[in-house]
Amino acid sequence: MTEKERLDWLKERQLGIGGSDVAPILGIPSYKGASPHQVWRSKTEPVSVVDTETEDMYWGNTLEPVLIKEYSKRTGVFIKGTPGCVAHDDHPCLMGTPDQYVECPTFGPGLLEIKNNSFGREWGNPDDDASISVPPHYYVQVIHYMDVTNRGWADIAVLISGTKFLIHRVEDNPTYRLANRAKILEWWDRHIVNGEEPEAINPPDAASKYPVAEGGEVLATDEMQSLVNELIVAKSIHGSSSMDVDKLKTKLMELMGDTELLVNEEGRKLISWKNPTPGRRIDKKKLRKEFPIAYEECLEINQSSRRFVIHAEAK
Repeated sequence: MTEKERLDWLKERQLGIGGSDVAPILGIPSYKGASPHQVWRSKTEPVSVVDTETEDMYWGNTLEPVLIKEYSKRTGVFIKGTPGCVAHDDHPCLMGTPDQYVECPTFGPGLLEIKNNSFGREWGNPDDDASISVPPHYYVQVIHYMDVTNRGWADIAVLISGTKFLIHRVEDNPTYRLANRAKILEWWDRHIVNGEEPEAINPPDAASKYPVAEGGEVLATDEMQSLVNELIVAKSIHGSSSMDVDKLKTKLMELMGDTELLVNEEGRKLISWKNPTPGRRIDKKKLRKEFPIAYEECLEINQSSRRFVIHAEAK
C-alpha cells in the first residue's frame, strides 16, 4: 500500500465504525489497548500518514495470500475475492473490510478472516464454540463483519507463531449481533454525530483530552482527597503500573482537567500535572530523506568495546 493509498484508506475509515473499532466501543480489551476515546479521536481528528510499515504489518501482508491458499486447500471452500470496504445497507456508518468473500458448497456465502498471531495461548480448541475459542476482540470483529455484509458464517484462519494453522468457524448469533449493533449505533450518534467527547478510561486518554496545562490550582474536594489516599495505597501495594493505579490516576486527571496543581486546604501540593520543558531532537528519517548526502556525511563509526567470548570447551 502506497502512502497515498494508506491516507485514502484512513480517511475512508473516518466515515464509520470498522471492525477494529468494535471491541473498544463495546468495552472489550484488545492486544493494542485501544479505548473508546482513541476511537473517537481517530474519527474526528485530521488523519496523516506518519507511520511506516512495521515488521508485523509486512509479514502479515506477505503471508496473507499463502494462508488464504492454504485455507482453501484444507477446506475446499472457494475464494471469491477481496470485498474492500463495505457499508451496511441500512446503517452506512457500520463499515468493515473483511479479508475475503468465500463460497462453501454446503453453507453458502461466507467470510474469511486471516490472522497471523504469536499469542497462541489466547486461542482455544477450534472444535469449541467460537465465542469461547476465539479471542473476544477478534470474535466481535467478525460478528460485526457478518452484520455489515449480511452473511451467516465466517471462518478465521490463524497461523500461530509460524508453526500452527487453525481454522475457527464463527456462526451467526443474531441476539448478540443485534445487541452489539444497537450499542455501536448509540455510540456513533452520541459521540460522532452529536460530538460528545468520551470519558477517559486510562491515563493516555486523559493526557490527550488535556494535553496542555493552563496553570493554576484546584482545591481538593473530599472525593479527590479520598482518591489521592487510595492512589498512594495502591502504588505501595501494586506498583506504579497496575490497573488499579491507572484507574485512580485517570479519575484524578479528569477532575484536574487543565489545571497544574491539586492542593489541600493548607495549600500543600497533593498532585502536580505539568507540561515538561519541550525537547528538541533531529528527525533522522526526514534528514535522511531530504538531505541524504548530508546525512551520510554526518554519520560516524561507533566502535563498540571488545567482546570477551569463551569458545574452548572446559576440560
